[in-house]
Amino acid sequence: MIDRSWIIGLPKAENHVHLEGCLDPSVVAQAADRAGLEVPTEAPTNLDELLHLLDLTCRLMTEPEDLTALAVAKARAGDAVGASYTDLILNPSHWPAWKGRLPELIEALDEGFAAAEADGSAPIGLSLSIGRHQSAEEASTLVDALVDASTHRVVGVSVDGNESADGAGCARFAPAVDRIRNAGLRVHVHTGESGGPEHMRLSIDHLRPDRIDHGIRSIETPELVAELAATGTPLAICPTSNLTLGVVPSIEAHPIKPLRDAGVTVTINTDDPLYFQTDLAAEYALCSEAFDWGYDDLRSLAGASVRSSSAPADLKEKMLAAVAGYPDPPEGTTP
Repeated sequence: MIDRSWIIGLPKAENHVHLEGCLDPSVVAQAADRAGLEVPTEAPTNLDELLHLLDLTCRLMTEPEDLTALAVAKARAGDAVGASYTDLILNPSHWPAWKGRLPELIEALDEGFAAAEADGSAPIGLSLSIGRHQSAEEASTLVDALVDASTHRVVGVSVDGNESADGAGCARFAPAVDRIRNAGLRVHVHTGESGGPEHMRLSIDHLRPDRIDHGIRSIETPELVAELAATGTPLAICPTSNLTLGVVPSIEAHPIKPLRDAGVTVTINTDDPLYFQTDLAAEYALCSEAFDWGYDDLRSLAGASVRSSSAPADLKEKMLAAVAGYPDPPEGTTP
């Protein structure tokens, strides 16, 4: 088994992690105590339960200070597992206290991220979510706010939610997504998790994502796998999430290895690490042990994570050089 300390030291990006799924427990507890409410403790076993739990937790965050503290804590948590850059997904629909106040929500988070970065933490970009339960008008309103904000902190939009739920199609979001793309921001789409390859086909055709979050159900259609390999469209995969929510039966049966073997660009991520009791280094270790991936494999995966991220070009160049130059452990240490 590859030593955890070596994995932590490996420069890498995390491309698929939700702020709602990694809220610092101490900040949540303080907010709950202030409101006289209980902190939700149930463990999710499927996607709908997880989304409901995120709603219950995020409703507690009512003050700018809450958000700033959460941002600082997230940055430090990323540093602790060796994330040199993070694309952090934020779904405003989970945060009822901030409805109609998106600029203030982003500003409070930015204050925390900026403070952490000034103290040496790795950069974090925000990808704002369009939920699959939302209307075309709600998506357009979100895009209006993002385009008007013109903040460097926002790097793109993420279309996410339960794609197999009634009314969870994506064609109605195409105009809003096109506007985001024309504004120079990136498009990330959750698909191929709760829904099969037919959902991925619709997401690709209507939204033309720069990156697909999950995407593991593509393995069910060889033609789609071949297309992903040919186009280089990266899949930001979250192994423990898939196991916990019952998308795959075991890590040994996870499609990440056959997808990678078929030439698809895959990266390793955490999704909602607080609720899945994992972190980025643990996900790399899990895959390394399950698939007999050694140092070169993990360096390759780390490089793919950097190239698939929304990090600025100059930062990507530095990170890729650091990945290429990251040495094996001292002789005598084996995977």
